[in-house]
Amino acid sequence: MSASGRVLAEFRRARRPMRLLGASGQLGYGIPTPSFNAGIARQPDLIGCDMGSIDIGPTYLGKGEIATSPEATRRDLRKVLLAARQLDVPLVIGSSGSAGAAPHLDTTLALLRDIARADDLSFRMAVIRADMDRAMLLNAVRDGKFTGLDDMPDLTESDVTGAAHIVGQMGMSSFRRALAADVDVIVAGRACDTAIFASLPTMLGFPMGLSVHMAKIIECGSLCCVPGGRDPILATLDDDGFVLESMNPERRATPTSVAAHSLYEQSDPFTVFEPEGALNLAAARYEAVDDRRSRVSSATWTDTTDPTVKMEGAVKIGERAVLLSGAADPRFIAQSKDILPQLADLVRDLVCEDQPQDYTLRFRVYGIDGVHMVVPADEAPPGEVFIMGECIAPTRERASEVVRTCKQYLLHYGYPGRLSTAGNLAFPFTPPEVSLGPAYRFNVYHLLHTPDPDGLFPMEIETLKRRRLQRPATGPNQPVTSRPRHRRDLRGTRSLAPCPCGDAVACSGSGQQRTSFIKPTGVRLRASPPAYVARPVCAEHDTTRRYLPGSVVPPAGGRLTQAVAIRPIIDRRRRVVAINRWRHIHDRRTLIEVMLPPFVFAPFAPAPVVAIGEGRSRGSQGADHTQRGHNQATCLHGNLLPAEPVCRHTCIWRWSVATRGRNHGIFLRVRSRMR
Repeated sequence: MSASGRVLAEFRRARRPMRLLGASGQLGYGIPTPSFNAGIARQPDLIGCDMGSIDIGPTYLGKGEIATSPEATRRDLRKVLLAARQLDVPLVIGSSGSAGAAPHLDTTLALLRDIARADDLSFRMAVIRADMDRAMLLNAVRDGKFTGLDDMPDLTESDVTGAAHIVGQMGMSSFRRALAADVDVIVAGRACDTAIFASLPTMLGFPMGLSVHMAKIIECGSLCCVPGGRDPILATLDDDGFVLESMNPERRATPTSVAAHSLYEQSDPFTVFEPEGALNLAAARYEAVDDRRSRVSSATWTDTTDPTVKMEGAVKIGERAVLLSGAADPRFIAQSKDILPQLADLVRDLVCEDQPQDYTLRFRVYGIDGVHMVVPADEAPPGEVFIMGECIAPTRERASEVVRTCKQYLLHYGYPGRLSTAGNLAFPFTPPEVSLGPAYRFNVYHLLHTPDPDGLFPMEIETLKRRRLQRPATGPNQPVTSRPRHRRDLRGTRSLAPCPCGDAVACSGSGQQRTSFIKPTGVRLRASPPAYVARPVCAEHDTTRRYLPGSVVPPAGGRLTQAVAIRPIIDRRRRVVAINRWRHIHDRRTLIEVMLPPFVFAPFAPAPVVAIGEGRSRGSQGADHTQRGHNQATCLHGNLLPAEPVCRHTCIWRWSVATRGRNHGIFLRVRSRMR
């Protein structure tokens, strides 16, 4: 049984208050570790994260890129995934990858799969996509099933066909379907923030109004607190209300701050519309439990008779370039409202001599009207202003031409009362003209009236399984082998041959035997690096031995627990050209030297960290280890398994090292210093 099935069964057997942890208001910008650990210590029944919003504008939806840093996103995803698997509770992620379209969802899934490989995790994952079928949307346009939001014009067929991506905002029904499918992780495309947290409690019969009100608050983390912040917040829900507590002891959820949060992203503080109905907060009560916690109750819910799904789409409108400059001349600032339109006309005459105007140019003067929608009439003039000129043109080159011309003529523009001709502007850096790439705008921001909202969001179930190594055969002269993950791992692999003297365990010969290396044939270097196989000899015959790549040879009867940092230097062809070596003297008898062979291709991180496991040489149990490199996107994995000693002085530990599905051997050269 997976996490969602376990939680549902537990609450159906014995009802109790439910604890839900809002881990992040927008995953990928960092989760404070102390407050997150405090939340995990409270044993929540669900961990929820919102990853997206339209607050970031239409560009990320149009371009199909995530708004957050990939490294920070991976770090946050790993943090919440490991915690959810540790507690065996559902992890619910909504609006994946910032905008929730297919590219954003696929990027998030790739990160989760990579984390699962790196940390050797096994779980069931539900994937809910939010991309809308264009043929369905065109039919809905013809049937008049769309209603515009925020004064948007009527949706047209050209709007549907011209949008780069169109997503629908799923509600609770899609998440309930995923939770009922017995999964551990839910990764959804564009979704309502409230659905992330309200779906599970409403499945178990908790009041709809309280569940949605709670979800509306905790999806933003500790933003409802004093002072507001992005720390995780814990909600404890029962049948009469819910208690809010920030996991940061410096933040207080007061009745006033929680009630004020009802205004967040809402024009009406008492009504919140969702796909399934409306939340009514007119009778809501906010009471202090103590100095840091508040209890909320009495919110009500009304089911809708006309289900709707909000559609969001972005269309490319050109290439954007901007001019960044400042001014401190009071005469220039006082006349800027007249100077800038005149400058725009001058630039048009210069760049459009042989072609019609095919761009838009506008200015924002921060300090006067850059932020204000309406400038107060009695406001005193500022001492300095920041001027941003924005051009959107059909091509990058055209936009750059306009802003460069604009810069030069604004710098030396003459106006009445000018005292200096040296220049009107100050530039924060050079060049002050910056090309920002494609520009987008929302052309789809409408409600779709549909009797079956859930049918618009298909769901897939994916099972990620941890890798397992087969315990090697045992015996005096048995080969040390491990079960490869797939056929590619078989290439370049050989079994260890017995000691040349014929009796490796009880060998006492005095002749010197040299280690022989076998280069297997038929190895494709592009797919897998070659593996060199050492024929092991006893310690009395060879004091400098190299074993199979990945083998670890601890001293007899000793314990070995060391972290080995291998930092290869990689050239442009991804070949290792130099390495750093790590040495350790153990019990003053054995010198262990770790080397990375120069012929091994290196598709892994520049500074992986390899851990040599702890264990006794005879009869001990190996420990599973997960190693993480400097770049956590590509990591080394290893399992240490014990084997019978090859000779009386050593015990070979086979370590299978894999990166991105390829085996990469690490030579361990052991010099045994005999008594």
